[in-house]
Amino acid sequence: GGPIKWRADQVRFRHVNTGQYLVQTVAMVADEETEEESEQMVFTTTSHPSAEGTLFSINELNSTTKNLTHSKALQIGHAGVWIERGDLVDDSVFEHKIKGTKDKVNALSLMIHKCTIGRNTGKGEEEMPEGR
Repeated sequence: GGPIKWRADQVRFRHVNTGQYLVQTVAMVADEETEEESEQMVFTTTSHPSAEGTLFSINELNSTTKNLTHSKALQIGHAGVWIERGDLVDDSVFEHKIKGTKDKVNALSLMIHKCTIGRNTGKGEEEMPEGR
């Protein structure tokens, strides 16, 4: 709860339906041409909220405030590795792979909007009072 200070705070991302947490880990990946293995940062999920790699930094682009603001471009990363859009995935419900980059210029910019929880009063949805 409360405002997030984008230069100081770290956050965890939890999937609403599955309860899984976003995590960044290191994986050994073989090059398709040379078959040589190298370390790559990958993003996956875990059921353990305190697992290493679940705390992410948020970079708000062109920010003039200390707290995150709604509907502004954000970049998400862990330990200096930022989320980048990867190659197109054929025959998948997901369009692109997600990969890590140390270059912020290539990092994916996301928009986060405030989620309000409403209650049905018979007259349509109403916003819950502040503090709930």
